[in-house]
Amino acid sequence: MPPRSLRLAATLALAVAPPVHALHAQPPAASRDAQRSLEQAVDSIVRAAGSIPIEGIAVAVTRGDAVVLEKAYGVADRARNAKATPATIFEVGSITKQLTAAAVVRLAEQRKLGLDDSIGAHLPALADRARGVTLRHLLSHTSGLSRAWTVADLTAPSSPRTVVDSLAARAVEFAPGERYAYNNNGYILLGLVVEKASGMPYADYVRTAFLQPLGLRSTMPCDAAPAARRAAGYAHATRGPIAATVAPSHHATVTYSAGLLCSTAGDLARWQRALATGRVVSAESWKAMATPVTLASGRPARYGLGVEIGAVDGQRYLAHGGATPGFLGETAYLPDSALGVTVLTNGVYAGSIVTRLVQTVARQALGLAQPSIADLPMTAAERARFAGTFDLGPVKLEVYEQGDHLRAQPPGQVAARLLHQGDGVFVAEHDPALRFRFQVEGERAGTLVIEQGGRAMPPAKRSS
Repeated sequence: MPPRSLRLAATLALAVAPPVHALHAQPPAASRDAQRSLEQAVDSIVRAAGSIPIEGIAVAVTRGDAVVLEKAYGVADRARNAKATPATIFEVGSITKQLTAAAVVRLAEQRKLGLDDSIGAHLPALADRARGVTLRHLLSHTSGLSRAWTVADLTAPSSPRTVVDSLAARAVEFAPGERYAYNNNGYILLGLVVEKASGMPYADYVRTAFLQPLGLRSTMPCDAAPAARRAAGYAHATRGPIAATVAPSHHATVTYSAGLLCSTAGDLARWQRALATGRVVSAESWKAMATPVTLASGRPARYGLGVEIGAVDGQRYLAHGGATPGFLGETAYLPDSALGVTVLTNGVYAGSIVTRLVQTVARQALGLAQPSIADLPMTAAERARFAGTFDLGPVKLEVYEQGDHLRAQPPGQVAARLLHQGDGVFVAEHDPALRFRFQVEGERAGTLVIEQGGRAMPPAKRSS
């Protein structure tokens, strides 16, 4: 369940959290100047995101075993006039999957299951439909099982057993291991496997195996989170003037082990550090989790076992993002520098603004140069040259003018503001790694090529 006008320009609600856990070691005096510099830089980064629709935001940064920064900005809940603080609890969505993956891996270490067990061995109702699908396939989103939601009403309580029954009746999408395709249903199945192997309800196992031993007292199923500390989730108009409305709620039992947890930025930063340093699973198991899976074609995916894998300026970047209605977050760890960064928000914007913020904070903490992004002015005639509808397979992308700039809008999503880099090239304001290359034919752009992280999608032809 992966993606914000940051209403912070007038006032920034800033607070610094006190130490709450042994991992929260105080930095030595020699590093305090660097810490203050980082804090000032984070303030600037958040202010610079002023045109992105986020209501509130929490940031936590760890370096080694020290939590060097915990800050919050903006609004947690407008109805209560509550400002965001480091103690504010956010829905974290699919970040839950990382704890689910760690639970499966730990149970494998204890020989209560095997990562290469078939899912049918644990859930017999799937023995036929999921033939050849292993727990490793589910952990790495390479199972090929149906990805469609199995419940119609996301606001009502649901049993994860309905996912089993539904998947048993649905055709598979591809052969196990053939390709990577993000799959919430697979992680719901893994929660049932954890329950069967441990003899405990999923949430109880996560609490006793991880949360309590690590002192993560602000991480829990969302329905158990204290209302006074919870952030409200906000949605935004998909087009036109940005206006925040309370996002539709979903019931935690619907997402179950794929997304039922709530947490703070500080807790998740500590979790990442603990996971990467042998306090959750063994070093060998962590290495396996943080290694890209190899597809049947021999090509590596950008995902391991509950870990998204990438790089920031040549440094390994191990992360997981999460989104629920009204919330978006990401927690990341850069093992080469022992640096952890977590960003949680309570306003959803199409794309990966949180990933951008995480990586920007990471570069600042590491003393790396920030990429330079232009926003070149355009005349009305130039804007009209690029505006239109472009066919991306079955999806139509609308590029339209708003004021003195362009926006690109996939169906049902918030429109992304495009920043002009020159020569028909634009980047998304929320994610500069998302590039739009227009090929002008005559007076108008006839073809659009979209690149994400350097990978180009098939060319999209103008349809209107």
